[in-house]
Amino acid sequence: MLYLVSTGRPADEYVLSAENMASGRLGSFGLGLGAVYVVWLMVIVMLYPLCRWYQKFKQNNPSKGWLSYL
Repeated sequence: MLYLVSTGRPADEYVLSAENMASGRLGSFGLGLGAVYVVWLMVIVMLYPLCRWYQKFKQNNPSKGWLSYL
């Protein structure tokens, strides 16, 4: 959403409605495939430390049964 708003277009244009879809304005919507891969890789890199922390927390707290549901 930050990228979409930073392009200078109004945020309500990105709401998928029948009017917006029929207008054809969404034809130039979004990023190219290479940029999508870069964003995907950045998200994976940012989430990895959080996932490692959670894995260690779960292993170190086997008595907390509610963790098995997460």
